[in-house]
Amino acid sequence: MLSDNTSDNAYTTGVERYTCGYFARDVVLNARKQGFDAYRVIITWEGCASHAIVLFKTDSGDIYVDATQGDWWVEIIDGRYYSWSMTDDSVHSWYDLPVLYYFIDERL
Repeated sequence: MLSDNTSDNAYTTGVERYTCGYFARDVVLNARKQGFDAYRVIITWEGCASHAIVLFKTDSGDIYVDATQGDWWVEIIDGRYYSWSMTDDSVHSWYDLPVLYYFIDERL
């Protein structure tokens, strides 16, 4: 993940949009080219827009990554979305939003 430069792309909206879904798609496609088992995951929060992250299936367990925010590890714990930087352990955040559901998008 640290060698993938997808997070260098600018997040944009409108007609020329490049949003979280595109970030996740590009990371998944790049990872698969390298032989990794990766999928886009769509998360839906109560009262908010959906969000896309990446799931890597590994022998040691599933790993979730948010490429939109500049390569962040992700966990959903007790319905809360928690993320922290891959490059700076002191940078982390809780998003106190109820996670309604999430699913693995296998269409890529």
